[in-house]
Amino acid sequence: YKNKSIVGIKVYPHHNDVGVRKVWEAGAALTEFLIQNKHMVQDQNILELGAGVGLTGLVIAGLCQTKSVHMTDYTNATLENLEHNVA
Repeated sequence: YKNKSIVGIKVYPHHNDVGVRKVWEAGAALTEFLIQNKHMVQDQNILELGAGVGLTGLVIAGLCQTKSVHMTDYTNATLENLEHNVA
């Protein structure tokens, strides 16, 4: 069996750190919006503040032809999880 998903992300559903607990609805909605409106980010340098698990940044980096995407967050646990998802 080969996984045919666009992007795989790790989420910790029972972790205390809010950034690694879930995919936020607003992030999923923004991702869908930007996929439909690629021209808004195409050829742009993107900075995502509070990237959490990285869904929005990863998807737009892969599908929207951005120049670059820089994702940030605050806690070490969130950053370690984000680094895992980016790799």
